[in-house]
Amino acid sequence: MEILDNSNQETLPDLNPNETPQYLRSEMSPTLVLLLAAAFFIFGNILGSGLMVGLSKVYGLDFTLVFKNLSENSPVGTRNFMRLILLINHLFSFIIPAIATVWLAYRNGFFKYFKLEKKPKLETIVLGLVWLFVSMPLVQYVYQINKELHLPKWMNDLESDTGKLLETIIAKENAYEMVVTVLLIAVIPAIGEEMMFRGVIQQQLGRILKNEHITVWTSAFFFSAIHMQFQGFFARAILGALLGYLLIWSRNLWIPMIAHCFNNGIQIITLYVMDVKPSEMDKIGNTDKMHWTVAGISLLGVLAIGKYIREKNIEILPKEKEENYGL
Repeated sequence: MEILDNSNQETLPDLNPNETPQYLRSEMSPTLVLLLAAAFFIFGNILGSGLMVGLSKVYGLDFTLVFKNLSENSPVGTRNFMRLILLINHLFSFIIPAIATVWLAYRNGFFKYFKLEKKPKLETIVLGLVWLFVSMPLVQYVYQINKELHLPKWMNDLESDTGKLLETIIAKENAYEMVVTVLLIAVIPAIGEEMMFRGVIQQQLGRILKNEHITVWTSAFFFSAIHMQFQGFFARAILGALLGYLLIWSRNLWIPMIAHCFNNGIQIITLYVMDVKPSEMDKIGNTDKMHWTVAGISLLGVLAIGKYIREKNIEILPKEKEENYGL
């Protein structure tokens, strides 16, 4: 367990479990907490799928047929139905399972466990947003390389299905659809995915692995894999790692939530501002024309800004000792 002291930034020894703050005490082992989260995730998906089927019957739709014929030219009613399905998916896959897991394991300190009890510092928010912005050329370059890999047919089929769903949801005819899309693609995922992957998975893996870098990258790969979009697997893993480091260095889940929302939101807003069709999304930031030196400069920027963020936040870490839950 690594806890940094303000005065000399040295590593402090592990705490006796009896000294752990009350709000972080749990009778469950980290493995059990992770299994509980997985169980809630699976159960939530089953419930969510049942609800989706039920709603399709209420709307008089054949869910399989609707999904098969999805495109950016689908009727407004179909687009809104798929947006509702996406909302249900986020709620039952991430938000509710994360809340249920932490409530059972840490009910005495729900908000403190999630690191949501403190107002995020504006400076740290800005630094986090700049960090993600600087990383975009690197992430896009890795994405382009990832797309060149030979993937099994089932992975490509999943990618195609997810792409059609995204095109349908992003398509718009009015401002209302644009606002709803930003909420569904940027705000809701930022809350739910950060609570699950950084709030639960990363913190519990941290209790097991006892190494911040292994913890962050392991969580990031889980984060990328769950999206089932393998052409962007490594690019998304980099994003997950950046978000993971933001949690560790700031000890505030609001920071990666805001950064996650920014990352997703700026892509959607750029799409609308440039008036690009959803099916032409790959044209934005197309890395076919990007020289490797741009990605290299981006990488150097990521390393430099990351080092600054870490050192800046080490200066303001609390002096009191607490058990290391991946932080």
